[in-house]
Amino acid sequence: SYTSGYADVEKKIPMTKEQYVNLYSCSKPATVTAALQLLEKGKIHLEYPLYAYIPEFKEMYIQTTDGNLVKAQNPITIGDLFTMTAGFSYDFDTEGFKRARELTGGKMDTVETIRCIASDPIHFEPGTHWRYSICHDVLAGLISVISGQKFRDYVKDNIFEPLHMTESVYHH
Repeated sequence: SYTSGYADVEKKIPMTKEQYVNLYSCSKPATVTAALQLLEKGKIHLEYPLYAYIPEFKEMYIQTTDGNLVKAQNPITIGDLFTMTAGFSYDFDTEGFKRARELTGGKMDTVETIRCIASDPIHFEPGTHWRYSICHDVLAGLISVISGQKFRDYVKDNIFEPLHMTESVYHH
């Protein structure tokens, strides 16, 4: 095997095989694969509402363009998380995220964080539009709730280790 490019472009430090690389959104396939495993085992169902597993998502409100809040008519479904049609965004400066930072001392535990953001308004009626968002992060929290494991441990045990991906991890 070989490497190319730079670990630090500004300092012209070459990439080596010992470097770790953050995959960011490229980690989404592992998240979806983990959720598909639970779907295959019958532990989740695409048409079920998210609140069946995480009650904090029972009543959702939509932030309208004029700044008002209206109650969502449709629940967020598990399928909406897969397809990014739940109404979420990628805004990390919400009251829910602020509360999660306070409660977790900045560690942002996945399950605690998604429970906190359930109080934030969504941006459209679930299932009606697509928007790149934190849907897969919420899906990761659901995986933790269903499996009883921290998300990083579930992925390690059920995806990375069976594939001998010994250097792949989710940060702690």
